[in-house]
Amino acid sequence: MRHLAALALLALLPCACSGPEPAPEPTAQPAAEVPRRPWPQTFVTPAVLVAREVTIEGPPGLLDHFALRPDQRSHDYVVRTLPEGLLQEVTLLADVPPEPIRGYLDQLEVAAELRLRVLERAVDCELVVTASGDAFFQRPGEPERRGETLRLSETSLR
Repeated sequence: MRHLAALALLALLPCACSGPEPAPEPTAQPAAEVPRRPWPQTFVTPAVLVAREVTIEGPPGLLDHFALRPDQRSHDYVVRTLPEGLLQEVTLLADVPPEPIRGYLDQLEVAAELRLRVLERAVDCELVVTASGDAFFQRPGEPERRGETLRLSETSLR
């Protein structure tokens, strides 16, 4: 009798499993990527920027064009995510001999005496370098620029 009941259940099993095919789950469409404008050619020629403090802000992809060289013995290095984007900040430590904070944006060599901030914004924006405190900027063969504050951008260096 048990065998008969087991055979009956086995016979009904294919019927129970052969119901209508479930509808396929709709696949999520990937978000359309916003096309980026071409990377600015502002700093593809060699140049030097020296100041007490330097701030670099730019669009997504900025960190692909920027290299930083902090010295652990002389500099404090912090990376933070902000609502505006990803911030890298290097400051000179107290009570250490002054050691410039060096960075490179394409072919622009940056030397900051006290602080260097780099903010890769989450949205498209203009590439801007702001130097303050006895700022000096020069490209080879061009007149130097000096000032308490210098603002270098795609539009100001054309």
